[in-house]
Amino acid sequence: MVFANLSGGRDSTAMIVRALEIGEKIDYILFCDMGFEFEAMYQYIDKLDSYLKAKFDKTITRIDCKGIFEKWAFEYPIQRGEKKGNFRGLPKEVGLDFCTREGKSKPSKEFIQRVGSQNAFKNKVMIGYTSNEVKRGRTTSIDYAQAIYPLADWGWNEAECENFLRERGIAHPLYKHFKRTE
Repeated sequence: MVFANLSGGRDSTAMIVRALEIGEKIDYILFCDMGFEFEAMYQYIDKLDSYLKAKFDKTITRIDCKGIFEKWAFEYPIQRGEKKGNFRGLPKEVGLDFCTREGKSKPSKEFIQRVGSQNAFKNKVMIGYTSNEVKRGRTTSIDYAQAIYPLADWGWNEAECENFLRERGIAHPLYKHFKRTE
């Protein structure tokens, strides 16, 4: 089975729409909702869901991850190291932290293991890392599927993704205010 991770940002959105346009198989499009998005993000996810349904007969699978952030930040103390017993609090940088691990990676893994093939090599996970990110060494180590990076395969970076979405009338409005949305 093929799963596509959707953050709601430019890169993962362009990856999914382009893959569907060129006839790539996607069984599930996964959006992990931790409950902390801007209202404009939720509106965009709804708009994108309607677009995908109309154009490709695909829908976004929303994984409810609400409450996970609060538990890991303020209820579960650190279990080892010099900060053992302390609470994590707010992350300094989003991406390589408990927030991403517990609120996005683990729920995605659990979903894929529940509905996908029991043979991990038969599951593929599309990840929206750009060509530049992969060239710099950004990859994902997972044991429940093969991670694939279509944007890198196509040589696409942020500009290509943004232009692609604008041409289709589905560019994310939050990019008028932010460089990144996740």
